[in-house]
Amino acid sequence: MAGAVNCLTATTFLPGFVGREISLKERSLQQRGCLRVRTQAMRQQQNINQHKMPTAAQVSAADRHVRSRSNAQVSTVRQEESMSTPIFSEVGEGLTMADRIRAIEAEIARMKLEVAIQDESVIGVEQEVIDQQEKAMDLFRETQGAQKAAAAPARHPYAHLQVSERWEEIQGSENWSGLLDPMDPVLRGEMMRYGEFAQATYDAFDSDSHSRFCGSCKYNKKHLLEKIGLKNRGYEVTDYLYGTCGDNPMASFFQRFDADHKDDEKAWSRESNWMGFVAVATDPEEIARLGRRDIVVVWRGTVTKLEWLENLRDYLAPSELDRRNAGETPLNISDLKVEAGFLAVYKTKNEKSPYTKKSARQQVLEAVKRLVQKYGQEDNLSITVTGHSLGSALAKLSAYDMAESRINHRTKVHCTKHVIPEQWGEDHELSDEEDNGYSSDSDEEELGDIPITVYSYGGPRVGNDAFRDRVEQLGIRVLRVVNENDRVTKLPGVLINEKWQFLEKNLKPFWNWLETLPWTYSHIGVEFKLNNLSSPFLRRTKDPWNAHNLEAYLHLLNGFHGSNLPFSPALPRDLALVNKGTNLLTPNHYIPPTWWQEENKGLVLTEDGHYVVRSRDPEDFPEYDLDEDMENCEFQ
Repeated sequence: MAGAVNCLTATTFLPGFVGREISLKERSLQQRGCLRVRTQAMRQQQNINQHKMPTAAQVSAADRHVRSRSNAQVSTVRQEESMSTPIFSEVGEGLTMADRIRAIEAEIARMKLEVAIQDESVIGVEQEVIDQQEKAMDLFRETQGAQKAAAAPARHPYAHLQVSERWEEIQGSENWSGLLDPMDPVLRGEMMRYGEFAQATYDAFDSDSHSRFCGSCKYNKKHLLEKIGLKNRGYEVTDYLYGTCGDNPMASFFQRFDADHKDDEKAWSRESNWMGFVAVATDPEEIARLGRRDIVVVWRGTVTKLEWLENLRDYLAPSELDRRNAGETPLNISDLKVEAGFLAVYKTKNEKSPYTKKSARQQVLEAVKRLVQKYGQEDNLSITVTGHSLGSALAKLSAYDMAESRINHRTKVHCTKHVIPEQWGEDHELSDEEDNGYSSDSDEEELGDIPITVYSYGGPRVGNDAFRDRVEQLGIRVLRVVNENDRVTKLPGVLINEKWQFLEKNLKPFWNWLETLPWTYSHIGVEFKLNNLSSPFLRRTKDPWNAHNLEAYLHLLNGFHGSNLPFSPALPRDLALVNKGTNLLTPNHYIPPTWWQEENKGLVLTEDGHYVVRSRDPEDFPEYDLDEDMENCEFQ
């Protein structure tokens, strides 16, 4: 034991109290006569200072006062000192005042009773007291840690960034003017936060061809964000989105499952793929931080073979999504065109699968409309659409479709009910004639359109310049994050694109002819350009696959401060995430390439020593709405 004394000497020294010498006899008297009086004095001081933590100097003064009252016969040489022992730093915030006082008393008594342990008359009692006090101290420390953990639950990495006062600016009301270079830290946080939502669709997608759930989401929508590591984001996932490529004539040449045969009924679906989700901010703290309630639509990028096949259908086709008001002066509907492959994924439905009896378009429009109807009366509401690669194209398409369909338009209905004569009574049934005279009136108040913002990551071109003009006319804000070495952002329209638009002023007839070609594309929105060669953490490579990776995009976003400023990570995001699906990190980090995979590829070891495929929790089985009413579906 620390502070052990020599049994052969008549005196000893108490550790922590330099210069104080106590005889064994005097010490025994002190223990028997002083401990109770000193405890009472300390409890009195607790009542006086009920809301104040006693300092080391105050405890030392109380100790000297007790000694002068109860040990007049004890001869003690004492030097003035401050009792700055470890106990005072260990007893911190989180304990009640009573617990702090008891902890201090326990430590003082323990230090003094260490010396008395050699006194045969008290050795048994004092050792027991010391053991109890040490156990009490351990309990106090555990309680303190638990209280601190409960008082400060883990929040997401962007919780400290306050958006509320500037949310419209951050969402692009001024086209992000002055926010991108140098990079605004709040905008960076929002761009990374929405990018992580997009990454979630990759992490949660079951792409294992040996799984009977291949093509579905691994998790139930209730636990989706938590399962993929996005805890405490303050959003509730309300709907899953499913898509199909069933109208592609080449579909029959591609098999999803390795054990594919017609009579296999175990597969969840052969025609459908999970494409993303719709969520809404529900946590009061997150809503207060954002300054509004946010509805977010998240689209997954290309994963399956058929989706890659659809990407190759890069000719323009009429969108056929227009639902303009008759009072407007619209563009010629045939002028507005989008890429045929993206449009097929967005609009195609397949009656063979219960998941795609409605197209992805119908699913997302209905899901967002329900949320707008539920929360549309609130003052501040936003719709944010995000995605990577193919998901970026679907994000732009669906954002345009929502605005064109006026789903983001909201009104407030004021009802005024006519007074029914009292003599009729409450049970009086109105005739048709009476009902016409005493029915309710309603007035509609225009609340304006809910702003729609698109955060695009590594996205291709989607439509022609007529599509771009209409998106701008509808007030949709689009921020395109691109990597200079990512070739996907240069497709389609490699030869004829928005860079040729200068011809519209100088050679308008020639430009008008170019616009009629099925390969004349235009990017939309504000471009924010990054370069993977600017990061000292990444290999010096222009490999297109690595340059297109979404985790690489998030890494570059985190380190960009300005075009003339050095690269430096701004937020504590793990570097290892870059190599989840790439080999971009430099070798000195010792992170293996493409390390992200399910443990043992989904196999688990049973008690009898056999490896079997892990059974999915029933609540994580793909679900769909059995009560779908196709005839009354508003969006066809």
